[in-house]
Amino acid sequence: DRLRSRGLGDVYKRQTLFIAGAQDPGSTPEAMTDLSAQVPDSTIVVIPDAAHLPMAEHPDIVFDHIEAFLSRV
Repeated sequence: DRLRSRGLGDVYKRQTLFIAGAQDPGSTPEAMTDLSAQVPDSTIVVIPDAAHLPMAEHPDIVFDHIEAFLSRV
């Protein structure tokens, strides 16, 4: 799989949060969803009206998702 081919197979042994911008042309939500599907116990969040830097474009929304994720792990 893609993670193992990049030498990242052992990196994701814990719950992982993926955050994608809905309008990111490089790391598309579809690509991030595919990557998330390879990571057990992962969560994917797509931020509407955000591109490649959702944490800079919508920091409050991103923070809320990070806080909610951390409260579950």
